[in-house]
Amino acid sequence: MSKNDAVTLADYGRFKLVCCKEIEAAEKLLRSSRELDRNCVVALFNLGVLLYNCKEDRKGAEECFRAAVKADPDHSETYRYLGRIMADKSDLVNSGKFYAMAMERAKDGEAAAAIKKEMEASGVAAGSSRRLSK
Repeated sequence: MSKNDAVTLADYGRFKLVCCKEIEAAEKLLRSSRELDRNCVVALFNLGVLLYNCKEDRKGAEECFRAAVKADPDHSETYRYLGRIMADKSDLVNSGKFYAMAMERAKDGEAAAAIKKEMEASGVAAGSSRRLSK
């Protein structure tokens, strides 16, 4: 199979996750995609989302997101999830850095504003180790 087949499998896995809510089927497809292409950003990101949101496997999700940013350093949403994971760990310095990188890579001002709002709601100040005052 070619690399495109990995992307097709990953897209189908995302469809199963988002549209059909078939978590186990989605995970199987996303892992199969990764077997075809270890650097498939679509598979890495969506498997990370599945692990974070559905399985509450923060460690596995973080591994997927870190691999995704190595494969595509401009993938804004991946940095956003890394910011969430660091906030979950109370690592506010790194959380702020990841959120800032997500905002820098956001496709438009509306996306950047949504990321900033999420960052502030989590109590993280970009690049800082302090909580924002309420």
